[in-house]
Amino acid sequence: MFFKTLVYNVAYPDDKKCCHDVDFGSMSQNQPQNLSIDQAFQQALSLQNEKKIDESITAYRKILDEGLSETSNLTREQASAVSQNIALLYFEKKESALSYVYNQKAVFLNPGNSQANEFLKQNKNLLQITSVPRDISLTENLNQIGLKYLSVEILFSIIFILAVYVFKNCLQFFLERKKSDVLNLAIVPFRLINYFFISLLFLLTVLFIFKISDESQLRAILKTEKVTVHAASGENQASITQAEIGTIFNVLKISNDADLAYVQIKYPGAYSGWVKRSDLELLNSTKWPVFIDKK
Repeated sequence: MFFKTLVYNVAYPDDKKCCHDVDFGSMSQNQPQNLSIDQAFQQALSLQNEKKIDESITAYRKILDEGLSETSNLTREQASAVSQNIALLYFEKKESALSYVYNQKAVFLNPGNSQANEFLKQNKNLLQITSVPRDISLTENLNQIGLKYLSVEILFSIIFILAVYVFKNCLQFFLERKKSDVLNLAIVPFRLINYFFISLLFLLTVLFIFKISDESQLRAILKTEKVTVHAASGENQASITQAEIGTIFNVLKISNDADLAYVQIKYPGAYSGWVKRSDLELLNSTKWPVFIDKK
């Protein structure tokens, strides 16, 4: 069955209205109460419009919980839109920390989500997170200057077109050079513009490798007020440090201990340890990975 594209309005804190198009037509229909995700979304939106904030948050989070399963077809763009609605609802509840968490999730899932980026710009001081001394990676610096807005697909397309152009120019140069040798003509110089395009191709290829590496690294954000980071998976393991809500970690591994899923996390350039999976909100993927290390 095909579900039509949904167009819905979300009120910003300054009461501006913003239209956002999301196609929920291809999603899984395996929802509680025999609801498709399309119907579940409309139900959540209806609750939001009726100002039933807690009920609408529960409904939206159910879409994410069900939609981010292994069998789901929920896309990053769709999950981003749902996450941003949750962020706005928490903002209305004056729960700034959770609003920040879900706004970050919306931006990570879809950097092109204009609604999420506008909210982030207007409320950049929504949550002040204690800075952890660490080394800032080259990838983080590149993302800050705009690499995060350049998708892998766009980068690959540019590299492919540029590679074809460089190959064509190089082939033409060698053919002309061969012709000049045979006819004993003046040596054909390699044009400076070709050096420029070769250098550009090399630079974009390096950026592409950084981009692939960055996107393959799973990230999660802490959604619980204050959490103990343990030295190993398990409640009784030694404590390393305390982490605050809103802190973003790299996810290394998942382990099951006493039926509670623990996640090995690493703060880039700093400490690593284990926290409960239930304390984390996945950021840059629509579902948790399968890499589970059972004790």
